[in-house]
Amino acid sequence: MLNCEMLAGVSLLRALIYLSGNSLLGSALVFFLAGASTPQIIAASFILPVLAVACVHAAHGAIPEANRQKASFPQFTMPWKLYAVAAAFTFVYGLHLHTLTAGAGRHSSLSTALIAGLVFAAAYFFPRRLDISKLWRAPLPIMLCGVLLIPAEGLLGQVASSYCISISFTLMRFIVMLIILDMVKRTGVPILPLAAARASLQIFSLLGEGGAGLLATTVGEGTASVASGIVACILLVAAFFAIFSERELSSRWGVQVLSHESGSLGDAQARDNALASRCDYLVATYHLTSREEEVLHELARGKDTADIARDLMIAPGTLRAHTRHIYEKLGIHTRRELETLVGRAPNATMSASTPTSKSAATEV
Repeated sequence: MLNCEMLAGVSLLRALIYLSGNSLLGSALVFFLAGASTPQIIAASFILPVLAVACVHAAHGAIPEANRQKASFPQFTMPWKLYAVAAAFTFVYGLHLHTLTAGAGRHSSLSTALIAGLVFAAAYFFPRRLDISKLWRAPLPIMLCGVLLIPAEGLLGQVASSYCISISFTLMRFIVMLIILDMVKRTGVPILPLAAARASLQIFSLLGEGGAGLLATTVGEGTASVASGIVACILLVAAFFAIFSERELSSRWGVQVLSHESGSLGDAQARDNALASRCDYLVATYHLTSREEEVLHELARGKDTADIARDLMIAPGTLRAHTRHIYEKLGIHTRRELETLVGRAPNATMSASTPTSKSAATEV
C-alpha cells in the first residue's frame, strides 16, 4: 500500500518500469533464496520488509511535493467495471491454478520473470513504442489460448497452457494498476482505497480454486478440465465485451491511457514533462508565489476549478483570486489563453514570452 501511494507521484511510464522491475527482482530473490536454511529464511523475513519500507520512504521523499498525493478524500464511485474484468481473470487463473506446471505462477515464478522482463525492457528501452491501448487487449487472447490448450497432451498442453495463463494474469495486473494510477492522477482520488480493492481481488483466485475442486467432485476428474474451460471461456468472453467498450472509464474517471489518441507512454511522459517545464518557466519568469504555482500547474493540466479547490483544500473564492492574479501576471484573460501559453491547446505554439534560446527550448 505504501508503494502504491509512492507510485501515484510518478509518471505512468516510470510506474510501469517500477512495477515490472520489482516483479523481476522479486523473482530473482526467490530464486536465490530457494533452498536456503531456516535461519537464513528467518533473517530474510525480518530484513526484507524493513528494507522495503526504507526504500519506499526514500523514494517518496524524492518525489516533488506538488506531485505527491493530496490529503483529501472526495466522494467518488468505484470503477466496478474495471474490477469486474480483473476479477474474471483472477477467477480463471484460480480455476486452473492446480493444473499449472512448475515455473508458472503469479508470484515470483519463471513465467512472472519472463513477462516482467519483457515489459521492463519495452518500457525502459522503447517507451515511445509502448502503446497501452493495444497492450490492454493482449491478456485476453493469451488467456484464451492458455485455456484452449489445456486439453492438449504433452509439452504443448502442460507447459504452453500454463505459461499463457500465468503470463496473461500477470500482464493484466500490471495494466489494471496503470489504469488505477491514471484515474488517481486525473481525478485526485486517493489511491489507497482503489489499490486495496485491487488487492482484495485475490479472493476470486481462492473462489476459482474452490470451483475447480467442486467441478472435480461433481463431474469427475476426467471432464473437470473441459467444464472449467467452458466456464473460463464464458467469463473471458464477458470480459472481452467489457474490455472493448471502455467508454465509462473515460467519461466517468477521465482515463486516457486506453485511448488510441493518447499515444505511447513515452509520448505521454514527454508531454507531461514539457507541460511541467513550461509551467516552471512561467513561475520563474513572472515571479508567481508558491500557491499560485500550485494553481498554475493544476490549471495547466486542464482540471475543473471545483476539483482544484478540493485538491488544494482552498475555498472557491480563494481559488478565483489566485487565478485572477495569475492571469494578471501572465497578461492573459481566459483559460483558453493559458492552455495556449503552456502548449495544451490544439495546434498551440509557444508565445514570445516562453523560452526561445536553444538551451531553453531543449529544456521545455
